[in-house]
Amino acid sequence: MNILITGADQPLGRLLSEALGKKYNVHAVGRDDCDHRDIEAIGARCQGMDVLLHCDIFDAPFESDVSCLDWASRGTYVMMQAALLAGVARVIVASKLSLFDAYPDRFVIDETWQPQPDTHADSLAPYLAELTCREFARQGGLNALALRLGPLGHETGTKAEDVILAFEGALHLEMESHGYRWQVFHISSLPRFATGLAERVLLHPKEGH
Repeated sequence: MNILITGADQPLGRLLSEALGKKYNVHAVGRDDCDHRDIEAIGARCQGMDVLLHCDIFDAPFESDVSCLDWASRGTYVMMQAALLAGVARVIVASKLSLFDAYPDRFVIDETWQPQPDTHADSLAPYLAELTCREFARQGGLNALALRLGPLGHETGTKAEDVILAFEGALHLEMESHGYRWQVFHISSLPRFATGLAERVLLHPKEGH
């Protein structure tokens, strides 16, 4: 399996590049290597890839709010176009559980809840990337998934080993070959988030059957 990972110059991208590179043919790119808003540049990277892991929006710093929103929206749109044209079968986008910070702590939140990003660019960016991937999945041609994570490796976020298991599980998750090909999963160490769906189908699929 040929896998392209964006955000390879950031913690999440580095973690996945190292872990998945032991089993798969991984091609990792950082922001300085490839501008996702350039259809030719990202298109060349997508050639021959089976799966694209879009990790750049998760923890990459931006020089301005405008740059952040442009990279998340236009950059993800162009990247999805390139993936579709290159015949990439699946895109997995890394998003954030902080999309639900506006809800009271007493609520237990699962994937059916509506995200409530605030007006700051770093809050809006992961949701914009999600929505862009979702619309491409609706149009057909590829499958798309969003894995919403807490702070990487933090005891109140998402453990690194769970991140690796979740992304590898998402590589092999069986999805419909037609119709609505979009799925969201919450990957968290906090009881605030219901992670039963991810536990069953991504983290421990054999145990769930």
